Amino acid sequence: LANAVREEHGEEGIIIEMTGTPAPQDPTDWWHEVEVLCPGWLRESSTFHLRKRLGEFEFVQMGDRSFPRLIKWKEKEVDNLARRLNGVVYVCRLEDTEIHLPPPVYERIQLPVAPDFDRAALMLLSTATNALELLTRLRQLSDGFLYLPDGSSKRSTTPKDAALTDLLELYEEAGRFITFCGFRESVDRAVEVSLAAGWPVLRCDGRGWSYFPLGKPEEAWGQNALGVREPLLAMQRPGDSSDRLAFVGQPAAGGMGQNFQGSPAICFYSNDFNNESRQQAERRALRPGMDVRRGLKIYDLLHLPSDAHVLNRLISKQRVQLVTLDEIRGAFSR
Repeated sequence: LANAVREEHGEEGIIIEMTGTPAPQDPTDWWHEVEVLCPGWLRESSTFHLRKRLGEFEFVQMGDRSFPRLIKWKEKEVDNLARRLNGVVYVCRLEDTEIHLPPPVYERIQLPVAPDFDRAALMLLSTATNALELLTRLRQLSDGFLYLPDGSSKRSTTPKDAALTDLLELYEEAGRFITFCGFRESVDRAVEVSLAAGWPVLRCDGRGWSYFPLGKPEEAWGQNALGVREPLLAMQRPGDSSDRLAFVGQPAAGGMGQNFQGSPAICFYSNDFNNESRQQAERRALRPGMDVRRGLKIYDLLHLPSDAHVLNRLISKQRVQLVTLDEIRGAFSR
């Protein structure tokens, strides 16, 4: 799109404007901004190579495979990149009202807790060695599974599956629906629930992109890129009951630039601890080009009390991030 604008209006000094939620703590997001404005200016072929150069990593084991996990950014390299970008990219924050987007409507769906879940939660409370481990295990239990030491998982029933089925039925006429999950196992459950409800599924998590047509084998990006690209583009367009398509993924997966403004609703099956990922996930559907008359509805499925605890912490983090300089000065002047 940027190349088309340059070819058509290059001599007229047209400014290319992009909307989205910048990720100030992720320097690789800067690459996307610069690549649109000045292709090749950073001399990095992709965000993969830029991330590899700027970050320090450690390998973590997941099942029979190991994956690099970012520990921290190299401050000197990031500072050098920031100096190079000075004057090339200008970022300004606009409120949704300034770009004529209706604010999303939030709804918490509180689900009943069966006695079996109560007993399992109490057992975790009595055996946990630290708070983070306990909260992570409770989040897994709330989603209806527990990871085992060998990397496999043990499943149980959870009312979240029935709640997700009800939401898919509610939005059947709209034909588009987004579900975000905090764990890979939760992603797999949401995919299964969506397929059982008669929705083809586009999935994205740490394993990459895949498309699940109804009654047909999975199509992975590396095996059939064109087959996955078609539903990826379809999520940007409105659908209907005869053209249904659901997206299921993790909030931070898929890169920063994915737009799914064809969906009128987002369901957070579960949340992680990253507020930036949460905001970016919400903005995938809250984009220019959405149906402003229909708006966007965001649901949170809450089961065990740990779900509400994580969500409230995310909201608190967001409030801190939105504090303005004038508000801080005002607090000191009272």
